[in-house]
Amino acid sequence: MFKKLYIDGTDLSEFGVVISGEGTYNSAQRDVEVFSVEGRNGDLVVDKGRYHNVTVKYPISIARKFPENAAALRAFLGSLRGYKRIEDDYHPDYYRLGYFTGPVEYAVGHLSRFGEATLKFNCKPQRFLIDGETAVSFQEPSHLINHTNEIALPLITVYGTGPGEVTVGGVTVDILALEDQIALDCEIQSAYRKMGDAPPENKNGAVAAPTFPSLNPGINAISWTGEITKVEIIPRWWTL
Repeated sequence: MFKKLYIDGTDLSEFGVVISGEGTYNSAQRDVEVFSVEGRNGDLVVDKGRYHNVTVKYPISIARKFPENAAALRAFLGSLRGYKRIEDDYHPDYYRLGYFTGPVEYAVGHLSRFGEATLKFNCKPQRFLIDGETAVSFQEPSHLINHTNEIALPLITVYGTGPGEVTVGGVTVDILALEDQIALDCEIQSAYRKMGDAPPENKNGAVAAPTFPSLNPGINAISWTGEITKVEIIPRWWTL
């Protein structure tokens, strides 16, 4: 059975593309700096607490209407800007964020009846779990378990009618003013209020905390005080 590749929600089989997944199993390199110290055996390693981007390769072939489909695929890939969501049937529980800069170089078969190439995407190091996009709602204090080995940076939405404190994974955020809801985006370190299709309203001045919460591997307690009535968390689980 042929596997599929989806870029920004578009199924590349629409362009007659058949993929191979052998280039999708590699992981990212950790960002470390190595120093040699005179008179000391071994190297000193400084871990910068991050991973480098990783190149993900998809060997592809087009055997149906090659000239037309190759042109359509080239136009689609050329229209992409910045990081896009990448999914494939080899890893149905995960997705990546990557960008495509080209080129596409085909090895073309007899009479241009088919062509083969390798699509290369420069991806963020994370393999994001699709179930980490599902919001978990808490009506009363409880906990959330991170089953991965990596620290997740969630999107936390706090609901209520007035000020209070919310504690997630041992980090407490003081909500100084709360009309109905405030979102704490722990990845971009920003607080905002988003209602419907309206643009987000900056709420950084309505919160105070030494840092934004994170979800460490294992059990993370969730609690709150004051006039907060509910907490909703999109955990954004990921692994390498």
